[in-house]
Amino acid sequence: MNVGRDARVYLGLAAIGFGILGVQAILGPGSVGRSLGFAPQTVSSLSEIRATYGGLQLAIAVLAVVGLLRVGVRLTAVAMVMTVCGGLAVGRAVSLVADGRPSGMVIAFWALEVTTTISGAALMRSRRDPSAERCAGQRHRTSGQSDHRRPTPGADADFS
Repeated sequence: MNVGRDARVYLGLAAIGFGILGVQAILGPGSVGRSLGFAPQTVSSLSEIRATYGGLQLAIAVLAVVGLLRVGVRLTAVAMVMTVCGGLAVGRAVSLVADGRPSGMVIAFWALEVTTTISGAALMRSRRDPSAERCAGQRHRTSGQSDHRRPTPGADADFS
């Protein structure tokens, strides 16, 4: 597995997906609401769609692009996309139990969010800290405990 390449693909796809959704919500909040089964009818509801479905999605897309372009924030960007999608998936799961089965489009979003969360977790898990391999088996001088869990500067280097 080429973790750096996989992280770039993951972030690139996230940037595209979140970016498209964000632009659609900014430019056409009414059509986004109607596609989800509600018709925003007030200035406040249009503003809420533009902010939450538009601005927030665009902000996530921008961070994914920054992570795609800058190795130093790649790990953070992967973790952020994974966490956001995990939160969305949990909210949809609660809604499924509390409210019943949503539309096919919402189920598709849920599947995508679960997949994105699992993929992000797999990327995070496959990330290897080169210093951990060097010091495996070494003992911390003061505690006698294995020292391989200590974070190292430049931990995103293996995401390059």
